[in-house]
Amino acid sequence: MPRNRTNILVRTPTAAEPKGAKKSTSMFLITINPNKVFHNLETPEAKQMIAQLTALGDFILKKRNIKAALTFKDRPAKPGETTIKLDREQHLSKIISISQDRSAAVEIGSQFKKLHLHIEFIIEHRTFIHLNKPFILDLASIFTGIPKEKIHVNLRGATRAEGYKGYVQKNASETAPHFFDKSAQNFYKE
Repeated sequence: MPRNRTNILVRTPTAAEPKGAKKSTSMFLITINPNKVFHNLETPEAKQMIAQLTALGDFILKKRNIKAALTFKDRPAKPGETTIKLDREQHLSKIISISQDRSAAVEIGSQFKKLHLHIEFIIEHRTFIHLNKPFILDLASIFTGIPKEKIHVNLRGATRAEGYKGYVQKNASETAPHFFDKSAQNFYKE
């Protein structure tokens, strides 16, 4: 019986990409809110949640975990051309760099007093990338012990925007226990 050839994955070597292929810079902001209210950050429960969110940010900011949190979409074909489908490894090979300058901070909301985590980083690439929300929800649930149905995750991406780093670090003091941008060197050890 002949093979069904309708779903064949067409593979092209990355080297076959034209030298002038467009490079994109994508900035990402992740907000993870376990929806727990804390009126006093000195309680053992608040300190534990700060530690859990800090560990989650620490984990996500490792380059290999950022790559694990990515999903990809094939470039649409131009009129008259065939769409070339790439597998995950081929898409990953089109990532030029993940910024060394990436950060995270735990903050408490001024109005509702909910501790939450902000994470920001930049990726240079030659493919279409997105963040995998179910994957990030699973990680948040594992690190906080809260069912993923109760956790709010907001993902933002931009190609020509600035200010995510400032948003993540707003009102942060280097001496605050929840500020950990300056200890980011452990993110880069992979």
